[in-house]
This record gives sequence, structure tokens and C-alpha cells, in this order.
Amino acid sequence: MLKVAVCDDDWTFCEKIRKILEKQFVGMIEKIEDFSSGEELMESIKSGSRYQMIFLDQEMKDMDGIATATAIRNFPEQQDAVLFFVTAYECEIVSVVDVHPFAYIRKPVDEKKFICSVQKALDIMDTGGQVIVIKKKSGNIILNPIKIQYIEAHGHGCEIWYDNHIVECAMSMNKLYESLCRQSKLFVKVHRSYVIN
Repeated sequence: MLKVAVCDDDWTFCEKIRKILEKQFVGMIEKIEDFSSGEELMESIKSGSRYQMIFLDQEMKDMDGIATATAIRNFPEQQDAVLFFVTAYECEIVSVVDVHPFAYIRKPVDEKKFICSVQKALDIMDTGGQVIVIKKKSGNIILNPIKIQYIEAHGHGCEIWYDNHIVECAMSMNKLYESLCRQSKLFVKVHRSYVIN
């Protein structure tokens, strides 16, 4: 059962997201908490609350979504939280890759696309809430660690054999392996050029 945080200074949006989640994902969500600012959300996390899925408005006043996401990722217990950015401005998307967002929700919300994005996240989280964030040249991708077969060093980056196809990674083998070890205990480096699952 998931705990979900919805952080947006538009309460109409918070209510819409709550209604969709409660209707479409019955039995999967334990609790949904609404926050009107990044500061409120961070106070909750600092007091011990933990969320597996977080929806963040990118354009909030004072502490905006990017600043809030950066603060969230500074908590080790929230490193694996699935983060959705809510934005009305496509030009802002490139500025959030460092905080590993899973997807972007455009305003006004398209309910079918929203449900599809959440379902994709839940499919990945079916491993027990564990996901792995991989840096690519074009941004970030979130992978299910169980579906990673092995990793091979390739030039300055790596090739990840994932679910019977290749995912190219811009990280060096050493940096990728260090990142994997922080996020999962499934991987073993058997050679300087190979990591197996």
C-alpha cells in the first residue's frame, strides 16, 4: 500500500488528482496527503513522513517544485520515491532531470494519460517499491532492477541489457556500479567491464 503526496498551491488540482487516484487505484493506496507548498511537504518529511509517490507542481511560489524535489532527494529514505512533475510549461522540463522525475503531468490534466503514467510507475514499483535511476544522454530513465540482466562497459559509458533489449547509459562503469550498490544489493561486478544481476 502506497503513501502519496500531492503538492500544489491549486487545491482544485489536488482534489482532481485525489479523486482519480481513489477511483482508479482502489486497494493500492493507503493514504493521500495534500500540501499547498513545498515548505509544507518538507516539514512533513522532516517530521518522519515517507511517501512512495509524489506529485509536485513546478511553478509554486517561494519554494518551487524543483527546489522541493532537490530537498526531497537529500533524504536517503526518499531516494526511491517516484516523482511526477506537474507543469503547464514544456520549456521547464529540461531543468528537472537532476532530481530523477518519473514523468511529467501537463496541465490541464488529461485523465487517460495520467492514469497510464501512474500505472507504469506502479508496474515498476511492483518489485517492492525499489527502482533504479539511470542517467542517459537525453535525461534519466527509471528501471526495474529485476529486469536488468547484465551491464557491459562500452566506450565512456555502458550498455545495460534490460528485459532483452539494450539501454544505453551515459555513466561510466565505476559510477554506475557505485550508484547501483547504493540503490540495490542485486548486482555483482565480475570484471572491470561487466556487472551481472
